[in-house]
Amino acid sequence: MKYKMIVLNLDGTLTNDNKEITGETVFNQVLEPSLFPLLHKEAVEAGMEILTYQGEAIAASRGKNKYVLHEAFINKMPVIEYEDFLSQVRHPVNKCLIVGDPKPLLKKYRRYAVVILLVLSAIITPSGDPFTLAVVFLPIYLLYEFSILLVRKG
Repeated sequence: MKYKMIVLNLDGTLTNDNKEITGETVFNQVLEPSLFPLLHKEAVEAGMEILTYQGEAIAASRGKNKYVLHEAFINKMPVIEYEDFLSQVRHPVNKCLIVGDPKPLLKKYRRYAVVILLVLSAIITPSGDPFTLAVVFLPIYLLYEFSILLVRKG
């Protein structure tokens, strides 16, 4: 009995035994075109890098970024560096990654994290007394601070 191989590609198309793309789209998961510039703007403002896959390569605005190079190494793909990233990236974009050092973001949003963790602790606390709230909140907050220290070491 002969088996038939069909591969589902990242762009949702199928590839058959002869490595030909059949053109049949099984699914189509893409970023909305209006969302991509917003993600790019937020990544740049946070000092991070946004990258996407363009065919058999990784497209990025700063190809020498160590996080982009790590992604390229892991996936064994070359990096294409675009001068004007937003206008040169081919659409539709199926996947994008925002990479960079998270330490500045963790520190910048520490206040918000404390409030969110307090609310989360209040929700999961079995009783309403402040002592129990503190017992639940403190380990979670210490884990948050520990994550900042781990990022600093890495």
